[in-house]
Amino acid sequence: MNPKTDLTIIQSGSPDARLNAMRARVIDATFFNLEQAMVARKLGYNLLLDFIDKDIEYAHIAVIAREDTLKNQPEMLRRFLRAYVDAIRSHKTHKEEAVKKSLQLQKNLDRQIAEQAYEINLRTLPDDARVSVKGVQLVIDAAALEDPKAKTFTPQQLMDLSFLP
Repeated sequence: MNPKTDLTIIQSGSPDARLNAMRARVIDATFFNLEQAMVARKLGYNLLLDFIDKDIEYAHIAVIAREDTLKNQPEMLRRFLRAYVDAIRSHKTHKEEAVKKSLQLQKNLDRQIAEQAYEINLRTLPDDARVSVKGVQLVIDAAALEDPKAKTFTPQQLMDLSFLP
């Protein structure tokens, strides 16, 4: 399949908006986070690719800052990332709170799905918030399909882990 000729890729909003678009048959396929994918499967949609199941490391989430912020506010970034790592650890060690928060934040979720997602997050969410070099390389490779200049970057050029605790 050639994404330039065989598909129309559109920006269709939040996970809830994309799920509603699927239900209304406005779109045929979409990307979802773990919880939304579980909701979609429960509604009868087919899972085409499960990154976790296939052990594909892909950088889905990134904390990004401007160059001037890195230079002018390094201590603020360190405090932010320390809090981010603490939040990950808290999420992993306080199941009931984490499940309740997932239910609050994601409208289409039921408790069973929130608990299943929590268990998967225990295995897949890095305790130290470090991004996978292999995962960033996959992002670069995907970007290079659209823009060959992306091949000139290495994951190390795009990642600055020096602010992590």
